[in-house]
Amino acid sequence: MERCRYNHYLSLIILALGCCFLASATVSAQGKQAIIILRPAGADTREAGCDGTTDIVFQIATDVKINNKDEVRLLNGFSANNSSELVGRDPYDRSGKIKAKDLFSLKWSNDGLLYAISVSGQAPVVVVPDNMKPQKGAALSLNSFYGVTVTGDARDGKQKRKLSLGLREVWKIYFVPDGANVNDTLFTHAAEEQSVSIWEAYLRKTSNYRNSEANAKMRDAVLECARGDLRRFVGGEYGALAKARERVARAQSIKDDEVSRQLAADIQREQQKVEDARSKAEQLIKAEKWDEAIDAAEPILKYLTSWPDLNQMYNHALEQSHEIHLNAGDKEFLANQLEGSLGDCSLAWKRLPNSERARACVCRARTEIALRDSKKNRQISHPKDAKELLEKQIADSDCKQDPRLAVELKGAKCEYAQQLYAEARKLLGVGGGAPARAVGPRRRAPAQPAGAVNVKLISMQNKKDFRDAREKLQLASELCVDEGIQSLLQATNRRLSDFCVTEAKSALQRNNDGTAYVYLQSAEVYTPQDATVSSLLNEARERFQQRTRVSIGSVFESNVHNEGAGVLINEVTDAIQSAATEAGLSQPNVLDSQEAAGAWRAIQGGRALNSPTIIFNGTVMATNVDVSSNRHSVDSSYSYENERWKEADRVHDAKNEQYKNCKKQYGEQPCGQLGAEVAQLRAYRDQFPRNITERYSYSENPIQMVGGARMSLRSSDSISRSARVAENLEAADRWECVERSGVNPQDYSARDSSCPEPNREALFGGIVLKIKQEAHRIALTQLRDLPFSYYKRAQSSPNRQQSVEDYLRFVFLSRDKSGSEAQQARAFLIAYDPELTTDGVMR
Repeated sequence: MERCRYNHYLSLIILALGCCFLASATVSAQGKQAIIILRPAGADTREAGCDGTTDIVFQIATDVKINNKDEVRLLNGFSANNSSELVGRDPYDRSGKIKAKDLFSLKWSNDGLLYAISVSGQAPVVVVPDNMKPQKGAALSLNSFYGVTVTGDARDGKQKRKLSLGLREVWKIYFVPDGANVNDTLFTHAAEEQSVSIWEAYLRKTSNYRNSEANAKMRDAVLECARGDLRRFVGGEYGALAKARERVARAQSIKDDEVSRQLAADIQREQQKVEDARSKAEQLIKAEKWDEAIDAAEPILKYLTSWPDLNQMYNHALEQSHEIHLNAGDKEFLANQLEGSLGDCSLAWKRLPNSERARACVCRARTEIALRDSKKNRQISHPKDAKELLEKQIADSDCKQDPRLAVELKGAKCEYAQQLYAEARKLLGVGGGAPARAVGPRRRAPAQPAGAVNVKLISMQNKKDFRDAREKLQLASELCVDEGIQSLLQATNRRLSDFCVTEAKSALQRNNDGTAYVYLQSAEVYTPQDATVSSLLNEARERFQQRTRVSIGSVFESNVHNEGAGVLINEVTDAIQSAATEAGLSQPNVLDSQEAAGAWRAIQGGRALNSPTIIFNGTVMATNVDVSSNRHSVDSSYSYENERWKEADRVHDAKNEQYKNCKKQYGEQPCGQLGAEVAQLRAYRDQFPRNITERYSYSENPIQMVGGARMSLRSSDSISRSARVAENLEAADRWECVERSGVNPQDYSARDSSCPEPNREALFGGIVLKIKQEAHRIALTQLRDLPFSYYKRAQSSPNRQQSVEDYLRFVFLSRDKSGSEAQQARAFLIAYDPELTTDGVMR
């Protein structure tokens, strides 16, 4: 009995396990289907969908492939803003693959990119089709990946057909289990879009499936549309108010709660603000208070383009205000109330900017005010102010020019010119300063012959008077043609030119050619036709160029007497000469060895030189290339296999193979004799060494070539008269090779080898090149720094005239004309004398 009960329980357990297995097999075998939502025809999926109607068009398909591939690529970590972003080969190769059916969904975004969602609620990832790898070194835009097709097997009831769609025809693809309710997927789609029109399409398409949930979410979408309408209304779209109220009413018909009531109150409040402003403006218009009505309508002017009634009312107020202010402006003009007329006419023009009557009224008042005020200024001896008022009105782009303005301006300019002329005469000590005389269009001040002008003598102390007078006279001559002004300007220019020539001659006597050159440049500006000035300027220019033509030389000696020292000196000299052409100095003069030696002695002895000179000197302290070798015998060995051991091993292996085969067929016991023989053969084999080592020796000769050079390099210049810190230039190199002969071919530790003849010239040439490059760098730096010797000397010199000359030479030679040192030098020169402008001092 117990046995039967046991068998019964066992049968039940087996049956239960079988059912579980079948259920599991059913679940694991269940496939996936794709719900493909197509883009609505003629619609933009990016729109909110608050208005209009749409439809949800979809296909149910299995075995969906994109670009004929089951898998797609997820561009994890790839940041993109639009479909024009580029994808290179590396991001593509790093992208992860996933089967499309294992995703939750694929969908297009507003930025034109296709995104994949692995699990509902997870962040989307940019996705591209598989099998579209960019070429190596190239990149493709994301847009170019999406010109592929979506294929699969579509089902229409029990019928199947092949489906092929362009990827861009698809809006979304949801992957769901076979047999899943399609309406649930459509619900998910509508919930993601939050669009009123799509919720309406959903309810039609699904026969109100999940009606309560759908209506609740549609209500949320309606409220969001109402909020958007309210924002547009507040922004100035008057027609959006009715839409906002209609949508709130619709939302409340579905469910009336605090949210909808609050939104309705917000709409009512904003509407009331607008209505109050409109009502106030309307009441003022009825009372014919046009300006007050215009001011009252200011807060609601944003509705003019979308609210015809308001626009009509406001334009009527503008027209009436325009007429009132224009009439008032005309009356005020006739009463000579020009400011009042200008104010009313300007307001009338503001009301109607296209009114030519208002423009003419404004221009009439502006012109008369300018004429009136300019006459007043001329009467109180303020012709400059009169001139500026008239010029401003003439430049008025709103108004046509009144001919009276030009006539009045001409008189004001001539009066201002006479005023400047009188001020200049006073500065120049001509007759104590003639009073300014009114000069009308028909009247001129009496001209004074040029030869009769007798200005005061010029000096460094009073030269500012002449410069100020010249500035006034130049302006006066531009304002009004007058012989007296021209005569006095010529006399002033002559005095200033003579001053500059006198200073230049004095500078030439001191050998300050730069100072003379700049003074004569200023003199030529004052008297450009003076042949004497031009001749002196050419002479000073040449002398200054010679004074600032840098001479460069090198003086080297050697403590070693070999050919290498001469080669090194020649190469370093060449490096210095090369640096001279690269340093940016104006026409550098490279000295030969004899000239360089003489210049170096002069600098050492403190003697003056005709031009700035820099001499590089140094001493060669070592140049050598040594070759050494050490031929000797090397003990070595090589090994080879012992033939006796090899033969004994062959016999052992043959017997051992027989023994193994015997054991496979008969077992261990019948084959014992063979086993014993194998052991004997192994013992016999192992009494011989496996390898035989032979010892021998071969010849080896290591050859080594070591070279080096060392020299000092410093420079001395005739400006600072001091030697810079010496630089030690040093370089070394080596070459090694090993010769071997008599090496046994079976000796794998070495091989016979030979060496080329040691090339001393090549090794030493490389050493010299290193030193030459370093010498070039040092020389280039010191040559570029050479102008700063003038700058430093100018700063420390107690003689201001010498400082002027040194600053000028620094500015002339310096590469950086805009540097702080150059700016400081210019400031010193102008402070010493404004005639010393360095704009014309070029490298």
